[in-house]
Order: sequence, then C-alpha cells, then structure tokens
Amino acid sequence: MPVRRKNFLITLLRLFPLHTRRLLIILLMFCVLPPVAHAQQSSALYDVFFDPVEQDLYFVDASTGLSSVSHVEGSQHLLLSTGVLFQEKGTGFARLVAPRSSTVLTWMQPATADTTVQWITSPDRKTLVWAVIQNSGGRLNTELHVGQINGSDAKIVKRIDSTEGRAAYPLAITNDAQVLFYTLQPPPSPITYLVFPVAADVYRLDIASGQDAQLPDEPNCACPAGFSEDGQFYARFERDSDGSGFAVRLWSLPNEADTLIPVISDLLHTQAGDVLISDDGNRIVYASARGISAGRSERYAIILADRQRNTQSLLTEALTDGLRPLSFTPDGNSVILVGLAKGGTYKLNLASRTMLQVSAYNFLGQLAN
Repeated sequence: MPVRRKNFLITLLRLFPLHTRRLLIILLMFCVLPPVAHAQQSSALYDVFFDPVEQDLYFVDASTGLSSVSHVEGSQHLLLSTGVLFQEKGTGFARLVAPRSSTVLTWMQPATADTTVQWITSPDRKTLVWAVIQNSGGRLNTELHVGQINGSDAKIVKRIDSTEGRAAYPLAITNDAQVLFYTLQPPPSPITYLVFPVAADVYRLDIASGQDAQLPDEPNCACPAGFSEDGQFYARFERDSDGSGFAVRLWSLPNEADTLIPVISDLLHTQAGDVLISDDGNRIVYASARGISAGRSERYAIILADRQRNTQSLLTEALTDGLRPLSFTPDGNSVILVGLAKGGTYKLNLASRTMLQVSAYNFLGQLAN
C-alpha cells in the first residue's frame, strides 16, 4: 500500500483565510481532540483523519505535523487502539492500517458474495465485535464474535440460525467486554432507500453466561437505537403517528425507568440515526433526514433531545450534506460532527447553535503508536 509523507497541517491550513489559521490551530489542538493523558510517553501520538472522497487516511504526528498517508479504498473504516480497520474493496479482507504498517487480519473471515462481515468496537477501542452472516440457500446463519483487536481471546458468543430471513447485527459493547447489545432483523434491502441503519428487535447479551434477553418494549419499529458508552442508558426512537419525526424514549437500563421526549412538531423527516448520548443521559444528539427518494435532493438536520427539559430542538436545519455526531467535547458544551459524503470536521455549540468547520477531512480520533 503506497505511503507518502507531507506536512499535513500546512496543507490543511491553506484551505482557510490567513487571519483564521491561528485560531484553527488552537481549536484543533485543544477543542476538537480528546484528552491525551492516557498516551504512553514512549509512543508517538497521532491525530487520525479520513478523506471519504479520495479514500485516503492521514496519520498526523501531533508533535511535528508530519503525516503518513495511506490509500484505504473500501468500507467500514473504524478507528481501533492500534490503527484503522477497514474492509478492503475487491478482496473483502479486513485490513488494519497504522502509521508504519498495513496488515490483513487473517483471523477474520473475509466478506464474499454469500458472506457479510460487520464490526463495531468498544468505546475504549480495545475490544472488537464482528458478525459473520452467511446466506445458505435462503437460510441466514449468524455468528457473533468478540475478541481483543489483535485476535487474542477471540470467541463466538452467539450463533443464530434463521429461516425467517433475520440476522444479528452488533450495536454496542461495554469496555469490560461483558455486555453486548445486538439487533435481530432482516438484512437491509438493496432497493430500499435507507439513510441510516435501524434496529428492529434489540437484545442484551451477557457474555460470561451466554444468556440474552430482549430490552424493554422490544420488538419495536425499525427505528434508530443508541447507547451511552457505559451501556447504562438506551435511547429508542418511536415514529410519530403521522410518519414524520421521532419521539425519543430514554431508558435507564439498571432500573428499567424510562423518559419519553416528545417529537418536534412539523418536522417532515422520516429517517434518523447516528445517536450520541451524553454520559449522564441528559442529552441525546442525533441526525435526521427527510428520507425522500435517493434520486432527489436530500435534506438533513442535527437534533438535540434534552431529558431534563423534556424537549427536542433543531441544532441545524436544511443541511444539504449529511453530518454524523462523533463525540461531545470534554466540557460538554459542543459536539464534534463529521461529514458523510464530502467529509469535513465541525464543532457545533449546543447553546448558540453556531457551527465552525475545523478540518477539511473527517477526524476519527487519536492514536498512540
């Protein structure tokens, strides 16, 4: 895989007017990027960016501004604690790319015409979950695997054989790798216009015992679902009676207490997803879309659901390019978003609703290597 080096920060800053460059450097280093106290002193720290248009991955040395750039044509680009995992176009292999290496994960089954492989990682990026879904003459066989990102301790934690056309897809796993959430549903139809992934029947799997159970009020509509990083809060979206907009039901899973946050009136959006929940469960930020035909111009919005005020409100509206909420800033006052099609990283202030672009590429996170 070809690697080229250049001063990434200089190239990036040339995209902006001269008088804003100093401000953008400060924002990039102190506002956008998460705390780095966990990094080892002997490791180099990299800011990782992805260009979804050119399918290039940038590992930017945080101390020098120099970067290694790798072409990563494929799908499912996911930042782990040792590199970026993606599914290679053409081969279907799972490949892990780091600043000085590129490795095919031979212990993961590649995707084929009859086999789908999908993965997620834990919030600390140390545990990997992957689903292997095989279509055998109309029968769907799913294996849910959990393991460390180097392949150690990998095991199958759930097998599901379905004659009803349903497969299991992982949604979230806790940092201790003890609780896995997954949805059981038909694979997405290639002829259905789907802006965001949905969940239809959500389960909680205790990995140690192998016991699983449906979450409260499941099965539900094929609607968005999301979890807090510790797995304590669960947001389930409920479609409004007229088919436009969503109410958000937030569950505190330890005591199964729920709060219903009403739908926004007159919001003609039929799809939503990319759910981000604050640690205390008080704020839920998500993306929505009109959900019209793919052949027409789509419109997007970013929405805040406030549990304490029991309201939802628009943070943006009438966006022509989709944005995905990535994380809250350390002070909790803003949200970092990345572009879906054209790329870019943005900081959105929750109080003022002002949004500032801080990078032309998608920020994935930081990596010590």
